[in-house]
Amino acid sequence: MVHGLVKRALQQAVNDGLIAKNPAMAVKVAQPEYKHRHSLTADEPKAFKHTLLEEEACSHVVATLLLLETGCRRGEVLGLNWENVSLETCRVSIRQQLTSDGVITSPKSKMSRRQIAIGAGTADYLITWKETQRAAQQRRD
Repeated sequence: MVHGLVKRALQQAVNDGLIAKNPAMAVKVAQPEYKHRHSLTADEPKAFKHTLLEEEACSHVVATLLLLETGCRRGEVLGLNWENVSLETCRVSIRQQLTSDGVITSPKSKMSRRQIAIGAGTADYLITWKETQRAAQQRRD
């Protein structure tokens, strides 16, 4: 990545007539070794979800649980707020996302705007999390 950036910058210097040739063109960069990815087996997500539901309510567990259950992108889960969650109907609405630079934006495409069902166990966990957040807010006020 760094080599590519330097190579492009030096090529622009060549194009602008600032240097005669691009010294980065002669550099050989080793290709990274890619590791084979292993997906979870059919039973592992169920066991993982069960373990998560037994954990004390916290933001990391909530995010992981929603990622696992909904298949949403990380930014979509991080962009959720309570207005996007219906605990009565066990659904989350994807209407926004949090970008890597911390900005809330619309989802990537119109098709990304959607409602996703969540299980009753996840909804119960979210109720606990909402109560935990409310109690923490009252202590701060």
